Amino acid sequence: MNRLWRFFSRVDLAFWLLIAVSVNLFVGVVVSTRHETVFKKLNSMLMPAWVDSVASRPWLYLWIFTLFVLLLALAVNTVICLSEYVKTLRYRNSLLRKISIILFHLAFVLALGGHCVSEFIGYNEQVILDAGTKTRVPGTGITIEALEVEKITRVIDNEVTRMGIAASLKAVNSGGDQTIMKIQTMHPRFQLGYTFHLSFMDKGLGENQARLIVRRDYGLLLIILAGLIAFIAIVLYGRYTLVPLITQNDGNGREQI
Repeated sequence: MNRLWRFFSRVDLAFWLLIAVSVNLFVGVVVSTRHETVFKKLNSMLMPAWVDSVASRPWLYLWIFTLFVLLLALAVNTVICLSEYVKTLRYRNSLLRKISIILFHLAFVLALGGHCVSEFIGYNEQVILDAGTKTRVPGTGITIEALEVEKITRVIDNEVTRMGIAASLKAVNSGGDQTIMKIQTMHPRFQLGYTFHLSFMDKGLGENQARLIVRRDYGLLLIILAGLIAFIAIVLYGRYTLVPLITQNDGNGREQI
């Protein structure tokens, strides 16, 4: 156990892991580019369901699993190195001055964990809406009534350009709670414990039809927390690093930063 701890507490290990992640991502870009249609399904499917759909072609997803292993190793390395760093700072009685660095690393680990949770746990389903009809979203107990579906267009250089889709929807859950939503492409709504997105991909759909993506993303909470911690780290960096530096420069008669 001690050997394992010493191995993951090496700072240079992070460098080599980042190199391995970069190589892995390069392989992933090549594979996903050559099979673009297959990988587009990940926009509307969780990772386990997607892997089941391509189980007979392991070359499509093996790089994803090696990437997760490398990222997990990088997260463990970051946490262990961070704990050793905190011990050193406490011994030197300078923990407060370096708190921003610690929080930045913590935010990185939380964001990484949040994205991992989002890929494997939650809910992600697509349904086709037809204006004037009701559609049940599988596995949610929610029924969506499409009150109105409108294709947003704009004339640019005398040509009609599709800008997105807008819709007025009434959502009713199994308990009878209902809500009216007005949403459009790139402007999702959070209602009844789910997020509702209108997809821009409307190929093969009629003028009164739209593709609705319904999601429940548990990893989003970790990602939001990571963002808040990163913001706090920036504020503390200014308070305990930049401000003393400016004050010191002023006191020595040098130019202000």
